[in-house]
Amino acid sequence: MQVSSISNFSSFGNKDGNFNAFMTMDDDAIRQYAVHSAIQKNQKTHKKVNRLYYSVPLVAAASAALLTKGKVPFLTKEVSGKAAKVAGAVSGGAYWAFLLGTVAAGAGLNNKLEARSEKYRNFREDHPVLSVLGDLTAFLAVTFAVPKALSAGFSKLGPKTLARVDKAVTKSEQKINGLKVPNFAKKIGEKVSKLVPQRVKDWKANKVMPDGLKNLAKGVVNWAPEITLLSSLVAAVDSRAKFVRDVNSTYSQLREKQQDLIKEKIAAMSAE
Repeated sequence: MQVSSISNFSSFGNKDGNFNAFMTMDDDAIRQYAVHSAIQKNQKTHKKVNRLYYSVPLVAAASAALLTKGKVPFLTKEVSGKAAKVAGAVSGGAYWAFLLGTVAAGAGLNNKLEARSEKYRNFREDHPVLSVLGDLTAFLAVTFAVPKALSAGFSKLGPKTLARVDKAVTKSEQKINGLKVPNFAKKIGEKVSKLVPQRVKDWKANKVMPDGLKNLAKGVVNWAPEITLLSSLVAAVDSRAKFVRDVNSTYSQLREKQQDLIKEKIAAMSAE
């Protein structure tokens, strides 16, 4: 029986068609409907978890920009000022985007292989520890090999190509450092400033902020990508647990209602 033909299990019995179809549903069809129902119910939560997970590169970029001071190396030269912060943001964001992209690509590849190969699927089910170790080894190999390969390829560029890259970086640095802060950004900064306690402002103005508080703030900013990633993983685990609870709850209710309807029909037929 098609899951799509069932709109709501509480409506079963209202029509003879639904009544008879529901009573003849096998266990697999009932569980399939329970899964379908849970997916629909948890769509919003799933989207929130995804948004949190994929925001990690943006958080990493912001974190790197805040922590970047002085000159930083970028491609062929060192850049300074606003350009240094932009370079730090690009590097930090790109690094995390690469890591998460590698994880997503690996998961996608696994799903395709499991769908196409029964032997591969059975191996992963029978040897979960080896499968996880294999996934981890592949992930580490890619995260170490790709950056190294890119660095080696860049070092082999010819003098003319390097000169063009250096010229482009210099030109970009001058443009970025010449940019003025947009008015909307200034207004946001003013609003945020109003939320900061006066005591903290005095600390900053007099450069007397306690070392413990300064180190704490720096640590939070530095670990912001990892904190965000951990938060998304915790949210994903919680979302998965809720999904399983919803599946089991809906399945149990459907089975109970099915048994009740069958008993009612048997009783009605016996009375006749």
